[in-house]
Amino acid sequence: CIERCLDEVSRSERIALVAPAVVYAHDPERLWFAGGKSIDWLSLAWNRGPFDKAAHPPPSADCAHAPACCVLVSTAAWREVGPFREDFFMYFEDTEWCERARGAGWRIRYLGEVLCRHDIGSSSGQKGSRYLTETSGYYLSRNPLRQARDHRGPLRVARLLSILTIWNAYNLTRIRPAEWSTVGRACVEGLVDGWRGRMGRRDLVQARKAAALLGKPGRGA
Repeated sequence: CIERCLDEVSRSERIALVAPAVVYAHDPERLWFAGGKSIDWLSLAWNRGPFDKAAHPPPSADCAHAPACCVLVSTAAWREVGPFREDFFMYFEDTEWCERARGAGWRIRYLGEVLCRHDIGSSSGQKGSRYLTETSGYYLSRNPLRQARDHRGPLRVARLLSILTIWNAYNLTRIRPAEWSTVGRACVEGLVDGWRGRMGRRDLVQARKAAALLGKPGRGA
């Protein structure tokens, strides 16, 4: 994988990172990632190729973003663009980084060969499923909203409207009916924290909120 990615990078200049085609670990005959697409002014991003046959991935090409589950990153780009945003903690940090890199004149490259199997969603407890958990619902609601708020002018307005309508409408389809009270609540919590700038790991954010609440006059421990 590393050898093929290095070979792909050597063919062009200003490549910030290269990512190969990725398949589902539980279903390696199906693609999960075959290049990232986006509508930047709406802050919408998605993977090309989910569930397409892995035997014939799309050819190599520049793309908008790549998932950090398997990427080879240029050290020069990393120094210039900076690292992933630590305050995002998880989810959307790779998409945000790729946008910054493209804004600085770097290219994101997709390598049209299946060189990675990804255990989708295992870190958030939704292994192999498109449905959200409390963990993924929280971060996938909070981080895109925060990124949108970090911009100014018309772009900020367009992105906020898109995240609050299109993106969240899509997320609603990823909540199981029986989990509205838990996952749905986590999504709302993520939106509130993203709007108010409460960033970082979710449990630490919750601890800071609890400490602030206990510290208010008239609120005993």
